[in-house]
Amino acid sequence: MDLVDTNCIIPEDVFRDILSRLPVRNLLQFRCVSKSWCALIDDPTFIQTHYNAQYALHKVHGDLPKLLWKHLLTIRRIYPIQCHLLSKQHGDDTVLNLTPDVERLTNSIFPNHPYISFDVFCRGIANGIICLQFRGMDVKQLGRGFFSCGLWNPASREVKIVAFPHLPDQRTRIPGGFGFDVVGFGFDPVSNDYKIVAIIPVKSDIVLLYMVYSLSTDFWKRVCQPSLLGINATVRCPGMDACFNGVHYWIANLLNNEYDPKIFRILSYNFSTEVFRFSDPPQGALPPVGYNSDKVMWNIGLHNESIALFFIRTAGEASVDIWTATEFEDGDFGAPLAWQCLISIKPIIERLGSWVGAQRMNGDLLFSMFDCELSLYNPTTGQFRRMGINFDICFGYVESLFPLSRRVVVLT
Repeated sequence: MDLVDTNCIIPEDVFRDILSRLPVRNLLQFRCVSKSWCALIDDPTFIQTHYNAQYALHKVHGDLPKLLWKHLLTIRRIYPIQCHLLSKQHGDDTVLNLTPDVERLTNSIFPNHPYISFDVFCRGIANGIICLQFRGMDVKQLGRGFFSCGLWNPASREVKIVAFPHLPDQRTRIPGGFGFDVVGFGFDPVSNDYKIVAIIPVKSDIVLLYMVYSLSTDFWKRVCQPSLLGINATVRCPGMDACFNGVHYWIANLLNNEYDPKIFRILSYNFSTEVFRFSDPPQGALPPVGYNSDKVMWNIGLHNESIALFFIRTAGEASVDIWTATEFEDGDFGAPLAWQCLISIKPIIERLGSWVGAQRMNGDLLFSMFDCELSLYNPTTGQFRRMGINFDICFGYVESLFPLSRRVVVLT
């Protein structure tokens, strides 16, 4: 492929390396230079090379960007969400407000109606692609709801709306379809595919339909509901990165028990084998008998590029323990079999919220305070630094060229 002029002295591999370090916006403009440039930029191998290079550049600069999301149920024409990107520039923390971008996106999807209330949820990020869930309702006609989910690449501005899985109306437990929830999103490295996991409650309170969407087939597929000893389980929507090596992880509660944060299992789903697995949490992390259940919170997600449990106590002396998985059922992935307490922070004087995690490369931890404001915690000094923005969801984000539809370039 003749990528550069024959008189140019830049070797082709060096030319590719230079392009891989450029932002997506510039590369999309360069697609217009020639058919050969367009073919290179659209080539799957180069797309992966570019993403790896961008990921490495962020690590060199000191941190990987975090997408911070705060969603609110609201009336049309009032911002339904707050979305910010926390990153480092030349060693300093910078915050980029992406709320207008999300507002423009939702305006293009939802009907322009003054009496529509709607939620916009961020359900996960994989390779720079954001999974969003939309739920809306006509406030003048209660029960008339609409809902959908979609995939969005903010860097390329490409959007794909995913059709809701077709099911008979009488099976849906909640009128208007508000029982539909996207609970997982990730990338399957085996099939080179992006997949969405959703649950739909039906009339029986202990039955859920688990559906998995594949971007490559553009199709929803029903999978067996996870159960432990015949007892069905449900999961919460993720609030942080919880997909690792093609396996998604959740905190799972059994449906024959009233919700109790002390009674749970770790649930994993392998996108490739389409198999759910249960595993036990670390026994040393469970709260003592008699501890106030309302003051116990769990999160599961990535910590130092490994799956971790974040255990938060807010009663009495507040504390946070972080347990990382050290052994898995299938080698480097699958159901976790062994855990190690990596960090224990106590006592914490500040009033904590329900979210903690996402350690940064400099060792700082991201906390949600009682008022949902982001605070960076330095374990060495024990000091909190408030950032002046609110959030309840946090995912790592690195921009990418990964397409949501196949682009074919024919060279002549």
